[in-house]
Amino acid sequence: MARVFITQETHVDYTKAQEFGDLTPITAKDLSNVPGSAINRDIVSTIVTKLRHFNPDEDFLLISGSPYVGALCTWQLGRIGINKFTMLRWSNQDRCYYPVEVVNGS
Repeated sequence: MARVFITQETHVDYTKAQEFGDLTPITAKDLSNVPGSAINRDIVSTIVTKLRHFNPDEDFLLISGSPYVGALCTWQLGRIGINKFTMLRWSNQDRCYYPVEVVNGS
């Protein structure tokens, strides 16, 4: 079954994202500005572990919360060789998510 990986769980209602698959939050934490932060190491480790199971043929990435956590998640997908995946983009106008395919052009 498809999964929707939520980059940072917040107080947003993700009910409409469930139409695309099982919700899989990656982290609820945000990055710290402290150099050498243990929080940052923990977040990166969690992202690496959770996205290890990302299947680009059926899973979705929903960027929510901190754009920096979202950037780390897309960075990790590239690190593990995923060059094509689908994100869910929220439309305020239509009040729903739309799948958006992302392809590395290289």
